[in-house]
Amino acid sequence: MINALLNTAKRLVKNPLVLLPALASIAIFFILAYIFSPFLIELVVEIMILENVPDTALNVLPFQLIGLYGLQIAAVLVFVVLSGILFAALNYWYAAYERLEVKGKAGIGMACSETLRAIGQIISFAVFITIFGFLLAILLWFSLIVTLLFELAGLVLFVLFVLAGFYVAVKFVFVLQALAFDKSNVRKALEKSWMFSQSRFWQVLLFVIIVTAIYGILMSVGSMASDFFEGEIESAIVFALFWALFLAFSGLALAVYYGKKSK
Repeated sequence: MINALLNTAKRLVKNPLVLLPALASIAIFFILAYIFSPFLIELVVEIMILENVPDTALNVLPFQLIGLYGLQIAAVLVFVVLSGILFAALNYWYAAYERLEVKGKAGIGMACSETLRAIGQIISFAVFITIFGFLLAILLWFSLIVTLLFELAGLVLFVLFVLAGFYVAVKFVFVLQALAFDKSNVRKALEKSWMFSQSRFWQVLLFVIIVTAIYGILMSVGSMASDFFEGEIESAIVFALFWALFLAFSGLALAVYYGKKSK
C-alpha cells in the first residue's frame, strides 16, 4: 500500500504530462458547471436562501419539491450524471495508462484510445453508481420518516444504511481499474472489485482513508495558494492545478495498487 503511494508520487514527478488528462477533465467540468449554473443557482436560492419549501409532511416533501422545481432538479441530475461519467472516464484513463506502463507501451494517446473504446462501459458504471446513490438516498429518507414515529429505530436504521452504503462503496472502489486491467464488462468488473476487497477490506479501507486525507491536504493548500492571487481567473487556475494533482495522484494510486495486488 505504502509502496503504491510512493511509486505514484515518483511517477508524477518523473512525468508531469500525466496531469494533462486531469486538467482537461477539470476544464470540461467547469464548462458543464457554467452551462448548468442557472438551474443550480436558482435551486439553491429558492430552497437555501429564500426557504421556499412547502410546509408539508416529510413523506410527501420530495414529491412537492419535484412539482415546484422539476426542471431545476432534472438539470441537477443531468449535471451529476455527466460529471460522474467525466471523472469515471478519467479514472479509467489512469488505469489504462498504468496497464500500458507495466507492458512498456505507456502513452497518453494510447490510453485515450482505450478510454474512448470503453466509453460505453464507463457510462454504464456511472449510471449504476447514480442509481445506487439514488436508492441509498431513498433509504436514508425512509429512515428519517421512521425517526419521526420511532426515534430510536429511525436513528438505528439511518446509521445502518450509512454504514452499508459506505461498505458497498469501498467494495466497489476498484471497478474502473478492473474494467481497464481485465478488459471485462461492468458486471464482471463489479464482481472482481468485490472479490478483490474480500480478503483485504481493512487494507483497502485504510488506503481509501489515506487518499482522502491527501485530498484534504492538497485542497487546503490549493485554497490557500489561490488566495494569494487577486484575480478570479488566476485563483481558479491555481486551485485547478492542485485539484488536478490530486485527481492524477488518486487515479494512478488506485491503478498501481490494483495492478500489483491483482496479479
